[in-house]
Amino acid sequence: MRVDLGVAADRALTLLPLRDGANMTMSGGFWSLAGQNVVQTVRDETGRVLSRQRLYPAPQTGQMRYTVALHAHEPIEFEKVDA
Repeated sequence: MRVDLGVAADRALTLLPLRDGANMTMSGGFWSLAGQNVVQTVRDETGRVLSRQRLYPAPQTGQMRYTVALHAHEPIEFEKVDA
């Protein structure tokens, strides 16, 4: 599955998968970076953090694309961070 999400000015994006086993490739305005990185936080159903990671080894500029595996009822938060 592929989706285009948000606008470049958006600083955060949250997904709430309702089923397991799908991969989602995201692009679009949110993924247009200007010297930024993106932090991904995965939570369980209670809100406890399961994992947190920077998606890129260094700040990026330009249109990016990212693919994530979806797990039911585990919210995935993406937040742009400046270098």
